Amino acid sequence: MLGEFREALGSKKKSFILQRSNHSQRIEKYIYRNSPAFESVTALRIENLLGLNKLGITYQRSMDYIAPGVLMGHGDEGRLYSQGGLTALNLGIRTGQNVVCGHTHRQGISKASRGFGGRLNTIWGMEVGHLMDLRSSGANYIREKAANWQSGFGILYIQDNHVVPQLVPINEKGKFIVDGQEWG
Repeated sequence: MLGEFREALGSKKKSFILQRSNHSQRIEKYIYRNSPAFESVTALRIENLLGLNKLGITYQRSMDYIAPGVLMGHGDEGRLYSQGGLTALNLGIRTGQNVVCGHTHRQGISKASRGFGGRLNTIWGMEVGHLMDLRSSGANYIREKAANWQSGFGILYIQDNHVVPQLVPINEKGKFIVDGQEWG
């Protein structure tokens, strides 16, 4: 799936960053706790298991800048909110930067402005959704196969220091539209 996204993105010169998550850390945490002798086996690192280097995808292990004034992190780094966008926004308020994150499985962009006398600073938080098949056996832990989750991903359009976040929802047939072109 990551290869298909890379292909759709086009040139490998376009940035594609995969953020650390509680799921992607499971293998390394397991090795650390149960088989520390295997910690030095680099083939077991998630970026190598997924072949990210071959795909031109950067694996980001901690919250860091991905665009001017925009941090990418994971929602488990802050308080979890049930409304899409609020977990990321609150990370943004805490850091003073715009924030993109996952973890909540929801899509949403939320904003907050601070200031006085007509001079406002607006911070936004974007939660990108999920790419999980809720009908798969991997979703057996979800009762009734229903959750307040939205399938999709996010894109940042960047021009100089101006960054515009965009959510891309994926419909129940696995299709989505980016820049007027349907995929899926």
